[in-house]
Amino acid sequence: MIKLAMEIPTSHLATWSPLTDFDFALAHKVLEDPAVARFYAERSGSRELILDNSMHELGYPLPVKELARAADLCRADYVIAPDQLKQPDQNLAWFEDTVNEIAGHHKVAVVHCGPTPGIRQKYFTRVAARADMLCLPFRENRMLWWAEIDRQQLDFPCLRRVHLLGVNDLAELYVFARLSMRDAEWSVDTSKPIKWAIEDRHIGDGFDIRGAKTTSHALLDAKLTTPQVALMIRNLEHLRAYLV
Repeated sequence: MIKLAMEIPTSHLATWSPLTDFDFALAHKVLEDPAVARFYAERSGSRELILDNSMHELGYPLPVKELARAADLCRADYVIAPDQLKQPDQNLAWFEDTVNEIAGHHKVAVVHCGPTPGIRQKYFTRVAARADMLCLPFRENRMLWWAEIDRQQLDFPCLRRVHLLGVNDLAELYVFARLSMRDAEWSVDTSKPIKWAIEDRHIGDGFDIRGAKTTSHALLDAKLTTPQVALMIRNLEHLRAYLV
């Protein structure tokens, strides 16, 4: 089984958060909006929260010190260290800065990275012993990347807690759900049930669910109509069928 979170528009946080298994907060929104920070900070003590570095929404990750401040404000369990695709050296430096800044206060998640198997293995070797969670990035061949990792290394905490950053397609999600039965505790965040509801599309209709017109940044300020909310719930139910 894969646990599910959604990037939820601010106006719908209170009503839609209970529909998910844990919270996935965007650091820049936590810093910008005291109501968002307060909502997450006041959640049940047993409810997990992953704090994202907002790279996908802003086009760049928030600096480590701003991430640390956001993590304190929302009581984050995990903080995703700053990352940029295909920049393993920079990501490694950011990861080390994140560990030094928040270790002992919050757990650190690292985004896997590297343009070749050899570089990915070298990168993983450098981060695995100190990371508490491994994140597999959106729009990469994540199945291949996971298969490359030596299963004898599963004693590392980051391979017992794995997070998928976004949904590429439902078939991939189904396969990862099968893996989750034996390899690790898995989770995923996505905004696709909401984005496609805004565009009046049901994600079970057989189209490519990538490429919605609503941007991840614009989504946070969206307000759905009553019919769109009903469609979002249908989309969410359809997605959940691939997580078990």
